[in-house]
Amino acid sequence: MKKLFLLLMLVGCKEQPNIKKFATNTITVTISGQVKKPGTYILPVFSQLNNLIVEAGGLLLDADINTIDHHRILRQDEHIEIYKKNDNKININTANIIQLKSLPGIGETTAKKIIEFRKKEAITNETILLKIKGLTNKKIEKFISYIRFK
Repeated sequence: MKKLFLLLMLVGCKEQPNIKKFATNTITVTISGQVKKPGTYILPVFSQLNNLIVEAGGLLLDADINTIDHHRILRQDEHIEIYKKNDNKININTANIIQLKSLPGIGETTAKKIIEFRKKEAITNETILLKIKGLTNKKIEKFISYIRFK
């Protein structure tokens, strides 16, 4: 209800609204990987990824800054992973058929099923992988160390 009220207030404004004025709520976000202080942080609603990185003490020297969208707005209960430079893991959500087929135990048929599945739903963890027909725990174990989800 608060969100609807806020939206209605913003739509009726003729001036640029001051988002900080409306950001009375907080979100809880977890960050891990190449930051100085990985952990869970409480931030104001509408916080950007850069705000979280600052709270976590900043990036480590080997953080891959090319994969970070500093201005992205964070969501409640989101988990952000900051990857290392030259992390050769394949992103299961963006990999093409050739990259997927390079994974142990993944052939063309399974690669196509992964691509079709992720059009409908993002693959965020191993449990979601099990929803894809033909993938079993045993098969996933063969390639899990070669993939990342973001």
